[in-house]
Amino acid sequence: MFAASARRLLFLSLALTLAVASTAGAQAPAAPPPPPPGWTGSIGGGLAITSGNSDTSTTNVGYDVLKDHGTNVIFKSTGLLLKGSNDGVSNVDRSQADARLAYTLSPRLSAFGQTTFARDNFKAIDYILAPTGGLSYKVVATERTEWMTDGSLGVVFEKNKGLDVDTSGAIIAGEKLTHAFAEKTK
Repeated sequence: MFAASARRLLFLSLALTLAVASTAGAQAPAAPPPPPPGWTGSIGGGLAITSGNSDTSTTNVGYDVLKDHGTNVIFKSTGLLLKGSNDGVSNVDRSQADARLAYTLSPRLSAFGQTTFARDNFKAIDYILAPTGGLSYKVVATERTEWMTDGSLGVVFEKNKGLDVDTSGAIIAGEKLTHAFAEKTK
């Protein structure tokens, strides 16, 4: 009788062990990391029309683009076109665009090359083209806050109406501070 009870207890503990082991092995595998974002961007436009003592209208179109495939290289570009008139006479006609290719050297340091283009009809600027290269450093890099500074050296080509192209050196410095107040609010 003791041998039969021992066999039943052994059989029951073996069955229980196999059941626990099979449910532990059946747990879902860890989720794979999310894919890199690839291309992201936005485009926007606006129109403002007023009338009264004078009739004004302003139109604008802007874009921003980011390409990130999860490597050390990130491409960003932004642009804006702005046109306006007052009583049917044009008073604003300008555009601007830039492109930046950055290579991450460390979690806080990046090297980049960028080109800036600008045009302003009312300031008699046919174009300004400024290709530069430099370094960017994240002074603060937390989950919610990022403060980044950068500096670059390059050249500026400026063409004004009725004048030859003027070429000079360029020194550009900048900073950017972002803070996330909530998951989708910065």
